[in-house]
Amino acid sequence: MVTGDHFLTAKAIALECGIISDKDTTEPNIIEGKTFHELSEKEREECANNIKVMWRSYPNDKLLLVQALRKGAYVVAVTGDDTNDAPALHEAISGLSMGIQGTDVAKESSDIIILDDNFASVVKVRKVSFTFTRSYPKSWYLSFLFYCCASVLFSQQLVTFAFSFINIKWM
Repeated sequence: MVTGDHFLTAKAIALECGIISDKDTTEPNIIEGKTFHELSEKEREECANNIKVMWRSYPNDKLLLVQALRKGAYVVAVTGDDTNDAPALHEAISGLSMGIQGTDVAKESSDIIILDDNFASVVKVRKVSFTFTRSYPKSWYLSFLFYCCASVLFSQQLVTFAFSFINIKWM
């Protein structure tokens, strides 16, 4: 969770949502945006996978976190609704913006627009996308086989047709 809120507010929300437990309320699990921003790129990459809550962060801190996680080969999803969220929405593998209260810039930078601004819809989107990505390789594989077979048959017919004009027979 990345927020501009004060430490106590961020901690209370994260505890209530189950993002952290009582024992996770210290660094590196919870970090101030300023502290994260001041780390070197290498230190950010090492620190990023332990962060559960970033408080008092600026939009650039969110972007730096997304970039650090992506360099660590993580699949990163970002939600946002404001213009300042646009860089992180764009950089993430999956950017989700709010359809009602979200700005046009955030919507244009995101991959998915949550039309009802309800975070419960994110769970539904995740389930649908998981089902799609699980079945996509199968359908891609079948399509690939179909096109390969079709192209082989077509090329064989084309070669047979071409050779029929010059009186060469297949052996």
